Amino acid sequence: MRDEFLACYAELRRRLRFSLGNEDLADDVLHETWLRVDRLGKGEEIHNPGAYFYRVAMNVAHDQR
Repeated sequence: MRDEFLACYAELRRRLRFSLGNEDLADDVLHETWLRVDRLGKGEEIHNPGAYFYRVAMNVAHDQR
């Protein structure tokens, strides 16, 4: 999961900065997203990691607001 997250990191950060309109908030959300994703475990198969991580990140942002 870590490799998939790192592969998507730059694009995910860019999308979050655009969607949230705030660089600091995007970075906070990205950090919390990693913490949530890391808790999932190694056995989870994700077919579209970029979309999955973005959805988790937007849920984090919603929770933080």
